[in-house]
Order: sequence, then C-alpha cells, then structure tokens
Amino acid sequence: MQHAVALSGEDDNQPPQTATFSDDDLDATHPTKSQPIKLAFSYTWTSIKYLFHLLHPSTISAGYKQLRQMTFIDIIKNFFLILIKCFRLLFIIIIYALR
Repeated sequence: MQHAVALSGEDDNQPPQTATFSDDDLDATHPTKSQPIKLAFSYTWTSIKYLFHLLHPSTISAGYKQLRQMTFIDIIKNFFLILIKCFRLLFIIIIYALR
C-alpha cells in the first residue's frame, strides 16, 4: 500500500486542500447592472439589421409584388401586425433600459 501511495504522489499526512474562489469568480454568475442595457442594445441592433434587410431592393420588389396580390382587408390586418411588432420592440427597449 505504501508503494502505491509513493507512486501516486499522495501523502497520508497532507491536509486536504480546499478550493478558494475570488470575488470575481462569484460575480460572474450574478448579472451586472449593465446586462439589461446590453440586451436592449442587442435587440435594437438586431432590429436595425433586419430593417436594412427589408430595405434591400430585391426585398422591396418582392414585397411590392405581394402587396399587389393582397386584398384591402389583408393590407389593414398586416398594417396592424407591423404596429404591434413596433410597440413590442419599444416596450422591450423601455423594460430593459429601466432594469
């Protein structure tokens, strides 16, 4: 048995070692005050990129062709869906900015 302990490098007389954590390690698990602001900017940046995608000429052309095939009721329904998405984005920005 002593030979196996000598090979493994362990010593029976050594006290057990405990792991120590610094304050930086503990703070990594808790969200910081800037985290909600970063999320709001992330959602805003994603929305801006999507807006530029929508403004691409091929996307505009395809949208115009689709609009020509819609009825008036479909146009009104889609207009309200766009308004709902804009309000949702606005509320997300406000909520994460106030956190």
